[in-house]
Amino acid sequence: MGRQSQAKTIIPSAVEACGGGDMRRSVRRLGVFLFWDPQEIVHDYVKVSLAALRPFFETLIVVVNGQVDREGQDDLAAVADQVWYRENTGFDVGGYKYAVDRLGVEAIAAYDEFVLLNYTFYAPLADLGAMFERMDASGVDFWGVTDFKDTRQNFVQSYFIAARSRLTGSQAFADYWAAMPPIVSIDDSIEHHEKAFTAFFAAKGFSWEVAFPTEAGEFGNITIASPIHQMMDGCPTLKYRAFTFPLESLRHREAPYPARTMDHVRRKTDYDAGLMVDHLVRSTSPTVIAANLQTVTVASSGAGEAAASLGRVGLFLNVVDTAALGGFVQALSPLVRRCAAALHVRVASAEMEAEVRRVWPGAVAAVRVGETASNVAALFAWADEVDFRGFDLVLSLGEFAGGRRMNAWLDNRLSFYVANLAGDDGVLNAVARQFDDRAVDMVMSPLSPYLDGDDGGFWQKHRHDIRRMADHLGVRGLEEASGLYAPHAAFWMRGDAVAGLADAYETARGEGGADLGEHFNRLLPALLAKRGKLAWRMVSADNAAQALAASAWTAFRSSEVRIEQDRELERRIAGLQLTNEDLERALKAARTRISQARTELQQALADKAALEAGQETGRLAVAENRELRLLHNRTVEELATLRRVTTDPWRGGGAFAPLRRAGRSVKRAWRRLNKAAGKGPST
Repeated sequence: MGRQSQAKTIIPSAVEACGGGDMRRSVRRLGVFLFWDPQEIVHDYVKVSLAALRPFFETLIVVVNGQVDREGQDDLAAVADQVWYRENTGFDVGGYKYAVDRLGVEAIAAYDEFVLLNYTFYAPLADLGAMFERMDASGVDFWGVTDFKDTRQNFVQSYFIAARSRLTGSQAFADYWAAMPPIVSIDDSIEHHEKAFTAFFAAKGFSWEVAFPTEAGEFGNITIASPIHQMMDGCPTLKYRAFTFPLESLRHREAPYPARTMDHVRRKTDYDAGLMVDHLVRSTSPTVIAANLQTVTVASSGAGEAAASLGRVGLFLNVVDTAALGGFVQALSPLVRRCAAALHVRVASAEMEAEVRRVWPGAVAAVRVGETASNVAALFAWADEVDFRGFDLVLSLGEFAGGRRMNAWLDNRLSFYVANLAGDDGVLNAVARQFDDRAVDMVMSPLSPYLDGDDGGFWQKHRHDIRRMADHLGVRGLEEASGLYAPHAAFWMRGDAVAGLADAYETARGEGGADLGEHFNRLLPALLAKRGKLAWRMVSADNAAQALAASAWTAFRSSEVRIEQDRELERRIAGLQLTNEDLERALKAARTRISQARTELQQALADKAALEAGQETGRLAVAENRELRLLHNRTVEELATLRRVTTDPWRGGGAFAPLRRAGRSVKRAWRRLNKAAGKGPST
């Protein structure tokens, strides 16, 4: 049995009241709140949700899958009648079944209503009391907040299900939980509980409804597809998947962008959107947050604007080449002119030190002369001399990696990265306003003038070292080739955030003391996210306009390339003189061979298992596997010509649509065949 908190002992009797709730309730309600967090943190949004829900429950039990930290244990114990800890198995369904088994169906049926709910929603976005009052007047046997509906199925969504005593006191309720199979995946949870609960009890004659049903003409998961409409209808809950769902899937559902949903929360509800941001930043990858919440600002020109205060600024500049120094002097003149920034400059020679002091008379706080270092290493090297906490904001800039010193290349980088961070008064005002949001600890430029994520292959070359550093620093969920980082360590950051990261950088360097600054730079947004802080992107109005123009030209050129590919494919197909019927016959033959290969592979695996168990019949496995390989090779040869025709990235409509469909099916079959034969995915 799991660890139990020192909270009140539950009294399941129907005639004795458990304290802790608001006795204004007319319905005796027992709630089981399932909680889990990979970082073992009870986020503030959970505390707010539980505090808002508590008055509507006579007894509230929290079931924790896994553990939470000491602060979280205290927070849960303060609001719940009892907190039960169990191993993290079975997802939410496992936790619910644990509670049902531990309470017993007789104790549950003693309450008017039994509610199963979990941590996957924010509340209250609207009046919880109005929802409970309306549903208390309903005569149904079970209810929920929202439903899922499509042409095949309609069911109560399982993040909140309330069952009344006629249902919980029935044999069907006991049978349902007794027959619950082991839940080992999220798909199991959906199939065996979320979809099954409504269908099972409706088939037994129990009635149901939801407080905020899917409207006529809507289909699917409305908590993701229509979150704004939900809030406008007065729904007091908001699923956090509305903010983390993949953008492509949201576009497919014609759902609002998460940034719009967040904006509605801020402008139209009394809920503290900062609670959502804090949770999302801590629990979701920085790249997803950047895309879904659109964490980018296009600065205005600044004409006619009053100067916003940047506070005390520390400017840390890493310059290796004398020619670059003049560019920085010009690019940073708006900042130096505007505020008394304390310049800390690292240069490569005594001659450059003299030049720095000449071009910035009176503005230089300190100059260091040393060997070439990455911009991140140059910044954190000042930690032994400078207290970063003495600055409201720190601006890190430096020359750009790669060893290129061509003037055109340097001018391009200066005009983009530096201009996006300190190019004019409009940008500086936008930076100041962005840091008014306490959730933001870092402001950086987009990666390239095309606003894309191309890093020139750095991730591919150094990904193993970056991942090792991430593991060492406790950064989880690092994405493949993340495009969210400060290019060349050019960024604004709060002074106290820089101070905190300085210790992490020393930890990352390890005993060897190697300059791994660019590796560490890739982790900065994720390290800030561990503290619930955002990395924001800033782009000047001029650079944004140029990026849009470049994107339009790229799209035009891409369309021209696709048209030419279409023509080439038509020529190749005509040369082969293949008809639709030819392709369909080839596809059918391929499917037959794949099916045969799958069957023989299964038999070979069974024979191999028997061989390992010491059974005589297992000796056939080697021969079977050899035959399987021969079958695979024959199939590859027969598909080769067809594959050459169908692998072109051909899109659009026209007479060749059946060929494309056949081609895609063949490629999927090809991948399955290679996987079945143990060769891995096809290249």
